[in-house]
Amino acid sequence: MSKTYEILEGGTGIVCLVCGMPSYNPEDVRRRFCGHCRAFHDDLEKQQPATPELEQAPPEEDKPVKKKKESVLPPPARSIAARFGRKSMSMGRHFTRRRLY
Repeated sequence: MSKTYEILEGGTGIVCLVCGMPSYNPEDVRRRFCGHCRAFHDDLEKQQPATPELEQAPPEEDKPVKKKKESVLPPPARSIAARFGRKSMSMGRHFTRRRLY
């Protein structure tokens, strides 16, 4: 297991080696806590695998790319607003609406 944190000189801060964020809060240093990861470094070290080779995925070989299947459905119908060249149907109605007293 490798260390997931580094204490700065004089114990004034802690740097998380997982996310790279430093913290100068004395409670974070004392408890070895990363506010960005929201985790304690003791817990992070337990979660790490013993061998780093298991973390890395094997390199992918050249695989043939699958083509997307074309849809058998017809294209969507145009809206009424698109048929008449308007951006939306509500544009014209707002100004033509009369108030009934």
